[in-house]
Amino acid sequence: MANDEAVKIYEDNQGSIALAKNPEFHKRTNHIDIRYHFVREKVEDGQVVLQYVSTTDMLADIMTKPIPATQFGVLRNKLGIQASMAVESVAG
Repeated sequence: MANDEAVKIYEDNQGSIALAKNPEFHKRTNHIDIRYHFVREKVEDGQVVLQYVSTTDMLADIMTKPIPATQFGVLRNKLGIQASMAVESVAG
């Protein structure tokens, strides 16, 4: 599979990226459940590309973590979401 067809997974944990990319870690991680080796196999096959992104730029954090208002605003803008100045009420 060509690298441009591979699924990109953005990850802010460099340890997990190293674990998935480096087969030498396999001997030290035999205790990990077999289902977690799925990602490693897909990386080796070139079907998945793991790419590091810093925690401050992780777009998923806006939905999964409590973050400061300033970081929320930055991530919201990166997602292309505009802040509404007025909240419309729905009349019943």
